[in-house]
Amino acid sequence: MTSDHPDQGIPGLVDTVEIGKGGFGTVYSAHEPEFGRVVAVKVLRGRLERADVRRAFARECQAMGSLSGHPHIVTVHRGGTTARGEPYIVMDLMSGGSLATRLRRDGGLPWAEVVEIAVTTAGALETAHRAGVLHLDLKPANLLVSRYGETKLGDFGISRMPGLTETLDGQVRVSAAYAAPERLLDGAATVAADLYGLGATMFALLTGRPAFLTDSDDDLVATVARVVRDPVPDLRGRGVPHAVAGIVERLMAKVPDSRFTSASDVAVALQAAQRAAGRPVTRTVVEGTGSRHGDTTTQPAHLVVPPPRPEHGAPTLVGAPPPALAGPARPVRSGRPLVIGAVAAVLVLGLGVAGAVALSGRTGTGGAAVPGPASVTPTTTPAAGVVAVAVDPGVDHPAASEVRAVMSGYVTGINQRRYAEAFAYFSPDSTSAKGGLAAWTEAQSTSWIADPAISAVRDGGPDTVEVDVRFTSRQDERFGPGGQTCTNWVLAYDLVGPGPGWLIRRAHTLQPPSSC
Repeated sequence: MTSDHPDQGIPGLVDTVEIGKGGFGTVYSAHEPEFGRVVAVKVLRGRLERADVRRAFARECQAMGSLSGHPHIVTVHRGGTTARGEPYIVMDLMSGGSLATRLRRDGGLPWAEVVEIAVTTAGALETAHRAGVLHLDLKPANLLVSRYGETKLGDFGISRMPGLTETLDGQVRVSAAYAAPERLLDGAATVAADLYGLGATMFALLTGRPAFLTDSDDDLVATVARVVRDPVPDLRGRGVPHAVAGIVERLMAKVPDSRFTSASDVAVALQAAQRAAGRPVTRTVVEGTGSRHGDTTTQPAHLVVPPPRPEHGAPTLVGAPPPALAGPARPVRSGRPLVIGAVAAVLVLGLGVAGAVALSGRTGTGGAAVPGPASVTPTTTPAAGVVAVAVDPGVDHPAASEVRAVMSGYVTGINQRRYAEAFAYFSPDSTSAKGGLAAWTEAQSTSWIADPAISAVRDGGPDTVEVDVRFTSRQDERFGPGGQTCTNWVLAYDLVGPGPGWLIRRAHTLQPPSSC
């Protein structure tokens, strides 16, 4: 229900009416008498208390304004602060609403229309990238429709407004269902992350919902786990041409370097798919190219890296990003801690400093998993490389190789301090998952696991296996059982399937832990 707000304290605007709310603020329509027009104004949550943050906000407004001439980017007119000190941005009113609203109303769109939208959006992204601007929150809710039926990309720059969309301790807001794996794991802000967002948005437009959500599952931990690990569901069974489905899969590749190298390359591939299907070729507009009549003339995209924002007490990442996700250095990296975002409300969970994360308190695991808790720097250097869990002779269960791969990834994540990746191996209904990533990470922060081996695999019920694992752990003496810094363990893990993507539900000790 809309509500009238006669005075928001914004110079030159009257008759404001609330028309929507999002993760970053509230949107109003307003009359601008000086120009005789109705505009949209987004009032962002928070206040610009510090001078450096005010300057950074002004720079972001200028960057967004510099893109406003593009036919598929929402025009930004100006920005400032309200009488209450809240930042605002005045932009064109997109009276046709967003594609997210259309998806809720009508479901998925015809593939030909989605490709047309994706081509024009790719042109908008390429133009922004050449200007040194990343979007970082591409999703159907940010694809807006003008009164003339044109789709335009909005909210450029808002996802990285310093002091507003990032908290003082460096937490970052992001929509998990549309965020690239590396953005969730280490906060990477790159061209490749934007391209993933384009692919995730295409998938949602084609099917009516994000790729890694189910009808019965809106659990954040499960969503993040699927984004990081699960393959992109096949679109071909929905009547999507093979070429288009392949483009979406490549855009949503887990490894950034497996994606397209630029948004202009995406547009070219989509146009080729249109030609192959006998469809009219959509024109893409990229500033500085000679694109016309449905063809795209592209030039190598040289991303201009904007100057770094002031960092006041910014936290430091613990360890490096997962090797499979890092790849060669790309321009514009956030330098922020690990990131997990909410799907609908853009909830901040913020993985924080020194391996600890600002989430809920830990509930017990029955003394079953790895010794802890802890919050100090490990006294033993974690092992490098992938930890290969051994399998004892005679273990011939059909799922043995699948379970071995799961446990190897889980242990490797702990030893390399890639805690978010290791946490993704938990079933959403496990005690550890319910206790939260922060608590689990703290419990593992001094642990190092050596010589893991599977001694038995047996059926535990439908789509369930029980796995006996022995290993040695090293940890700070304050957190080992009986003050031990080296402990031998024999645990039984319950894993739920179906495979090959088994998830750890619970674990319990098969014999008392002993000193090495």
